[in-house]
Amino acid sequence: MAGTNTHEESEAEDTGLPISRRAALALLGIGGAGAAMTGGASTVAADHTDRDEPPEVRKWNQNVDAQGHDLFDLHSIDVDHAFTSAREADVVVWKDDDGVFHADGHDGHVDSGEDLLAVTQAAVDSLSDDRTTKETVRVVSSGTVDPATDPHAPIELPSHTVLDIPAPITVERDPDSDRNSSELTIIQATDEHDIEIPRLELREYPHFSIWVQSCTRVQIGDVRIHYAEDAETNVGVRIDDFGETGRTEDVQLNSAYFENGGHHGFETAQVDRLTVGSIIGKNTGGAVVLLNGTTDATVNSIVGRDPGGGYPTFRLANGNENISVSNVVARGGVRGIAIITDARNVSVGEVNIVGCDWEGIQLTDAANVTISGGIVRNIDGPGVAIWPHLNEPVNEGITLSNLRIVDDRPEDERQQTWAIHEDDNVRHNRFIDNDVRNGGTEGLIRVASETTVVRNNLGGGLNSGLVTLESGADPAARIEGVAGDYASTLELRAQPRTDPGGPFAYDHYFQWGDGDWDLLFEWREDPGDDLELEFIVDRNNTGLVDPGDPETAPVTEWNPPVEQESGPGPIDDFEDGTLDRYVGSLGNYEVNDESPVAEGEFSLKNPGGNAGMIGSFEGLPRYPEAGDTFAAKVAQTGEGGVAFIGIAFGMQDFDNLYFTRLDWNNDSWQLWKVEDGSYDTIASDDLSLTDPGTIYEIVVDWGADGGLTSTLQTTDGDVLASAEAPDENTFLEGGFGTRRSGMLDDVRILE
Repeated sequence: MAGTNTHEESEAEDTGLPISRRAALALLGIGGAGAAMTGGASTVAADHTDRDEPPEVRKWNQNVDAQGHDLFDLHSIDVDHAFTSAREADVVVWKDDDGVFHADGHDGHVDSGEDLLAVTQAAVDSLSDDRTTKETVRVVSSGTVDPATDPHAPIELPSHTVLDIPAPITVERDPDSDRNSSELTIIQATDEHDIEIPRLELREYPHFSIWVQSCTRVQIGDVRIHYAEDAETNVGVRIDDFGETGRTEDVQLNSAYFENGGHHGFETAQVDRLTVGSIIGKNTGGAVVLLNGTTDATVNSIVGRDPGGGYPTFRLANGNENISVSNVVARGGVRGIAIITDARNVSVGEVNIVGCDWEGIQLTDAANVTISGGIVRNIDGPGVAIWPHLNEPVNEGITLSNLRIVDDRPEDERQQTWAIHEDDNVRHNRFIDNDVRNGGTEGLIRVASETTVVRNNLGGGLNSGLVTLESGADPAARIEGVAGDYASTLELRAQPRTDPGGPFAYDHYFQWGDGDWDLLFEWREDPGDDLELEFIVDRNNTGLVDPGDPETAPVTEWNPPVEQESGPGPIDDFEDGTLDRYVGSLGNYEVNDESPVAEGEFSLKNPGGNAGMIGSFEGLPRYPEAGDTFAAKVAQTGEGGVAFIGIAFGMQDFDNLYFTRLDWNNDSWQLWKVEDGSYDTIASDDLSLTDPGTIYEIVVDWGADGGLTSTLQTTDGDVLASAEAPDENTFLEGGFGTRRSGMLDDVRILE
């Protein structure tokens, strides 16, 4: 029906969906107001004032002449059949009684057809060529898109285009899609500028709802995406640099609502200057909001419930910088907030995070992050966890203040392990003015650096508890090991819990010895009876320089051993029970005798499955090098075997190395090269393992010329998977380590 003019006078039904052509033209401002009226309730009264006489001064409330007509009873015009007035539109897309869509513009009829997306594309294409100001297409009737019969997708937007779709569009399932989805992207703009999408409402099975690639000056108004519960879709709104002109710049999103779906609600990648109003996500298959590689962004509010796929409500990843978020409300999911992998200069105002499975807030490889207040409650792990990923960069300049971190479930049901848990590779963080009472079953505040400031937290500090000052004793009390790190400025907060019945006075001081600080009390005036004190030890390093000594810093790059043993033999069997010869994310690992153990009494474990890397650069008897064949016994740990298994070798430092691993997310055995911090899979093979605790063996044949073959075998020698990179020769020797392995043991050179 393209190009036809049938349905000229089709009457609008009361369904709220189709309209007449006269109504459509009226919405464009073509024809009289009567064209937009249905029924006789409205009145158009002619004004017969003699135009030859000079007009009298009108009263303030007198009807104003409108080209010879006074308009009465405008409130009674029935426009329920149209989702919006479209007078500002250049082309209107509407649907008649027969379900046929039409596009009409100021210059006449544009197109007709049953494919809503095709007719809308024709409307967009009909706008002025080479325009330098925005022109508008508005879709005022709802419709259904069938991917099997409506092949046109997506609607491609050129520069200087406004596409407004306030009428809801339902996208049906594609029965031939293995993703249980339509696979349709609805709106797309690539390498364009000055794009505007004021409104969009989609339902059921859209794939990408809006996909903006390498564009400049993009405005998105109100977006509402209601996915079907079984939709395995991609991202609701994605803005990235996948075009040919690089990063997307200058983007504004007013509001968005996402429900269900198989992946993220709103995602960016490589975007500069972003402003977001409010986003709500419920039961999304990924993060409600995920920003990747985005700079100079502000977000007013994010509200999420039960995000899936191992993602939090709000995630910053892969090099974000200068991000400001006012409010985050999160319920359920693995985390409320994750600020990771090179996040820089981030401020978060109020948070309200409840009931997450892993951590309330995760901070990993982040610097200059401030979280200024709110509540973190009833987490099945740490309330706030700070830990390294690849050991670089340092988690530095993180400030947590005015947070209430608590587990207020019945005492026998509490699973929140720590209020604040800080792990290795951190510097100059501050935990001040927080309330951590009942914040953790294992402890309240854990610190991992002598530069971390812990001050004025209600309920806990570096150390806290009760102490009894004994009358007549000298010292009155000693508490051993209240803090480590000799370069600390310790402070005491204490108050009496008992009344000794007379005047009393005491002094306190901290004494260093045997690697710890002890806290001692001495009587200035002995009351003649014991005195019980409640105490908290703080550390205030404000204004002090970094006490670290670079000459005693642990080795973090390859330092070939002077007397390395040659030939076959052990690299590490962990039978000394320590990690003294390793550096990196040591807090993620432990050596113990718990199952599984491959040989001897001990093995290395990563009980939390965290992704931090450790490496040894000196101190082991042997280090593998080109020409060696070496092996290690490994196992997955945890319910479902969710921890990776793998080893790192040829380590020059934490940014230059090889590692081989099982990727359980993708059922893949992989061989990776990391060069200057860039990760590249150089070989892989299909492999699926589901049995935690089963011990396997990794065997690496490192050719004399550098070529690599990595296999995973059973302990009986049956090969399960093999990844081969015969031409690889970037590194020929280096340190040894692991990343994220559940269990590692019996590492040795075979030949």
